[in-house]
Amino acid sequence: MQKSRLAIAALLCTLPVATAVAQDAAHVHPDHHERVIGQASELEPWCREQTRARYVARGEQVYQWTSRYSDRGQVLQVEGSLRVADRRVRAVCTLARGARERHASLTLEDPAS
Repeated sequence: MQKSRLAIAALLCTLPVATAVAQDAAHVHPDHHERVIGQASELEPWCREQTRARYVARGEQVYQWTSRYSDRGQVLQVEGSLRVADRRVRAVCTLARGARERHASLTLEDPAS
């Protein structure tokens, strides 16, 4: 009887810790760092950074990003241009309104490819 009381007491002592851990885990969502994008102006920074990253990773110099964006119904679109070395690369990014940024698409038109 004494052992079962001790076991129950030990279990009750761990309950608050287990509850706290479970609550902390519930707040961490796998997409917690991803933004939901509702306007084309919110898609523009993603488009710029993704375009720049492709060429910087290749060791190429990038300059002068320019862009314009529009909302066409439920489709957000960014049309950008980036100077890479001595050429202009065109970028088009699209995303459905209200989608997470990981679902955005990037199309590059590079005269060198």
